[in-house]
Amino acid sequence: MILLERITAVSAETMKGETHFEHGGLWKDARGVPSAWSLEVMAQVCAAFIGWHHQGKGIRRGRLVKVHDLRLRAAYLPYGETLAADVTLDSQSGLNFFVFQGTLCRGAHLLASAWMSILAK
Repeated sequence: MILLERITAVSAETMKGETHFEHGGLWKDARGVPSAWSLEVMAQVCAAFIGWHHQGKGIRRGRLVKVHDLRLRAAYLPYGETLAADVTLDSQSGLNFFVFQGTLCRGAHLLASAWMSILAK
């Protein structure tokens, strides 16, 4: 399931994307979306970064092989608000292994952060 709705900025080492969640469908809890979904949003921006720089534009398939220092600052992500995911490439080994630092924010409020290792196909 693709949660990333749009890319808002790209550079040689960073990418910014946005998403939002609406109540209903998969998201039935009145409190919001469980914050663990923050990791999936950030990982999808990583995949888009890899696809953008190495395969043309688009999300490139891969595996999230390691998560380090995951910090979830809220129990739930809010419905109906724009959430901004930013990732920065920390290191790369060959064409298939990447390490990113990522954040997910609502405005200036940090909701989640993590270091992610991605093995791209």
